[in-house]
Amino acid sequence: MLSESQRLNSIQQVLRIMQTRHRVMDESTFTILVKAFTISGTLDASLEMYTELKNYGFHFNAFAHNALISVLVALGYLETALAIYKEWQKANAGQNLYTFTKLIDAFGKAGKVEVVEQLLRDMEFRGLRPTKIIHTSCIRSFGRAGNIKLALKCFESMKAEPRQLDAFTFSTVIQILCERGMMDCAWNIFMEMMEVSCFPDVVTYNIMIDSFGKSNPDIARELFCMMKEQHCKPNIATFTSIILQFCKSGRINEALNFLRQMEEMSIAPTVLTYNVCIERLVKARRFDEAYHLIEEMRSKNCSPDSYTYGVFINSLSKAGDLQQAFKILNLCQEEGVTPSIQNFSFLLDGLGKAGKVDEAYNLFENTLKKYHQPDVVVYNILLDCHGKTGKLDVVCRLFEEMNNTGCEPDACTYNIYLDALCRARRIDELLFHFEDMLSRGITPTFVTSNIVVGTLVNAKNVDLACELLQQFVKRGCVPCLSTYNMLINGIFKKEKAVEALNIFQEMIPVCAPDMVTYSIVIDGLGKAGKPDEAYQVFEHMLMKGFVPDDVVLSSLVNVFCKGDKAEEAYNHIMRLLGTLGTGSPGPVTCKVLVEGLCKAGYYDHACTFFKAMKDKGCAIDLFTYSSVISGFGRYGQVDKACEIFDEMLHKGCIPDVVIYNALMDGLQKAGRLYEAFKIFESMKRKQVAEDVITYNILIDGLGNMGKSEEAYDLFERMKAKGYFPDEVTYNTLIKGMRTLRELDEAFRLFEEMQENNISPDVITFGTLIDGLAKAGRYVEAQNLFDEMPNFKCRPNVIVYNSLLFGYCRAGKMNDALDYFEDMIRRRCKPDDLTYNTLVVGYCKAGQVEKGYELFLEMLQKGYSPPMQTYNALIKEFGVVGNIDEAYKIFEEMLARGHKPDVFTYASLPCQTI
Repeated sequence: MLSESQRLNSIQQVLRIMQTRHRVMDESTFTILVKAFTISGTLDASLEMYTELKNYGFHFNAFAHNALISVLVALGYLETALAIYKEWQKANAGQNLYTFTKLIDAFGKAGKVEVVEQLLRDMEFRGLRPTKIIHTSCIRSFGRAGNIKLALKCFESMKAEPRQLDAFTFSTVIQILCERGMMDCAWNIFMEMMEVSCFPDVVTYNIMIDSFGKSNPDIARELFCMMKEQHCKPNIATFTSIILQFCKSGRINEALNFLRQMEEMSIAPTVLTYNVCIERLVKARRFDEAYHLIEEMRSKNCSPDSYTYGVFINSLSKAGDLQQAFKILNLCQEEGVTPSIQNFSFLLDGLGKAGKVDEAYNLFENTLKKYHQPDVVVYNILLDCHGKTGKLDVVCRLFEEMNNTGCEPDACTYNIYLDALCRARRIDELLFHFEDMLSRGITPTFVTSNIVVGTLVNAKNVDLACELLQQFVKRGCVPCLSTYNMLINGIFKKEKAVEALNIFQEMIPVCAPDMVTYSIVIDGLGKAGKPDEAYQVFEHMLMKGFVPDDVVLSSLVNVFCKGDKAEEAYNHIMRLLGTLGTGSPGPVTCKVLVEGLCKAGYYDHACTFFKAMKDKGCAIDLFTYSSVISGFGRYGQVDKACEIFDEMLHKGCIPDVVIYNALMDGLQKAGRLYEAFKIFESMKRKQVAEDVITYNILIDGLGNMGKSEEAYDLFERMKAKGYFPDEVTYNTLIKGMRTLRELDEAFRLFEEMQENNISPDVITFGTLIDGLAKAGRYVEAQNLFDEMPNFKCRPNVIVYNSLLFGYCRAGKMNDALDYFEDMIRRRCKPDDLTYNTLVVGYCKAGQVEKGYELFLEMLQKGYSPPMQTYNALIKEFGVVGNIDEAYKIFEEMLARGHKPDVFTYASLPCQTI
């Protein structure tokens, strides 16, 4: 029998004989030869023969061309196939549907959309109508290339010939739409499919179930029911997809129901189907049911695999139930299933986190190595857990073993190893192994330096961190900027401002600080009560060419002002005005300094600073004016605010609505509402359009003066002028309604704001709950409180205090205690008013012991009880005859600097001698 090479030689000899005897080769001969050469893997011979025959003037028919093109696209030689097609096309004859079907399918799968479009145009030119197969190939290729518009256009053209539409075509369209997230469009195509009596098959339903079920398993269930109604039998892919979706949604019971339906329909679940259910049951800690599924798998000859057991081992290990995890490992081995290296990794990690490092090492040595060669992940887990428990000898041994067994350490390995050495303070070895890391070509990242320095900083061992940092720098391994920033920040948190400043100064020659560094240092020095040093760092920043912006300057000013050194801030900024030039203070700095000076009572300084800014040519824009006017107005210097406002007008600077609002707000807060309304009228005369804030300010002023009806009238005028109230408007109005009659009107406003799509906030609820509680309408207050989550509104301490006040005043201490406990559960921190309300409430309810317990808790948390709390405790201890405790409270009150009042002496019981 001839070998393959012998057969090819024979073919070539026949060709030579045909040529010498002048025998003509026809298309059939060529086609046979193409197939022969292709099967033998010598496609190049076919192409050479094709070229040679063409040069002899041989004309190939469509059958021969198609044979060659078909072979070329099948073997992936798309460009060669296209070149032959184009050459053939020049003859202007012969291309048929088979030609285009092969080319369009091949180039479509390769994502060559432009070629597909050109081929379609060629078809149209030759009067060939695309077949169903061609159309479907085009739809798929256009869709996968993201050209959904073109894909749908192709689909629409198929509708002209309904016979072309079948389930496969619809499924293709639906799939590409789902892949692009066009779910509504996909659903419409699905419904259209049934309208034209092209009933979906199992592939169509599987695409729909898989795509729509990911976001909502209930839709998958509906599709499944529809599928059964239309007598389309689900397959294993159908059930696996639905079960997976319900499991991912945490609806394991429904997933299990589908698993049971599989049995009813005689569809055998695969190991993947079972694994999905088992994994969710294990995550839900429903181990018994998960074990039952394993037994079911065995009974149905569906053997659990290493993943099945790994699900148990992973979950149990993470939960710390290592004893049960080991039972699963043993069961896996007894069943003849080789545990995967991942299974061992789960157990090792669990043992390490539980601090059972010896057991982890024994598992590694005595069991894991019987099945697998340890990989870098396993070694890293062991290195990490032994390093964190201080077993450096084991870490070193494992690291050496890695090298001896050919398991290459990675950056993570070195980071763990360096961390272990760092914990043991073996700095020389750390540096040696760091150099070894570099010599191996393992590039350290910022994580490497951060893991060393950061571990020490987090352990509050900043002294060693600083020492290690210096060693890195000496060895030429300069930590990155983020490492320096982290260390300096950690030292400041340790309240070692001097050391932090030293590191900052040592950093400068080797690693240039950035704005973050300067910000950390200035902030840390400020919190440490060293504003002068903060200013020196600021000057260094200037010297290094950093141009401080308004934010930096305002931060520096804030450091001084918060430290009750507003005057020093003023002095520094005044000096800065004379030297800085382009970096002169901006509007934010102006605002912070003016407010700080006004708050501290340095009104003359505030005026001088503002004047100096103008004299130095600093830009005084509308924001600056509004900031200054707001600063003076907020702290009671309304006359000065008015003076600056007049100055502004005199200089031809036209105020905007923000400035008018700032002035009116200062006036109304000072009780000069009449003047605020005069400014309002002046504003309108000058055709400066008011805004919602304008009305909010004036409504607030009217409410503060008890003029709720006038406030409401202004509110109506505001709406009539086309201004839409916001939550501040409604809150301001509601706050001003204080009487019982007005409380009902407040609730009408509460409903109105919702009708206007304005969501109530915590201030709205707090104001209404406070009013209801004070009016004794506890049930309504409680109902309103319960509504808050519906508006995504979290109650704050003010809301809770209002409820507590109402219940305590009514003597409903059990209800009050329930809300106090709810407050703690929701991590809403009680304040001194919370405790005072409860203590006084318990005392009035005759439960002085409970009140006293809360009083002690109040003191322990650093709150200073008011006189009312002391008086209530003294009085109630006297009532119950506990005179010693009453006087003990009295002495505590005196020790804390409180002066007794008339109620204190009236509450003190008489002592008997």
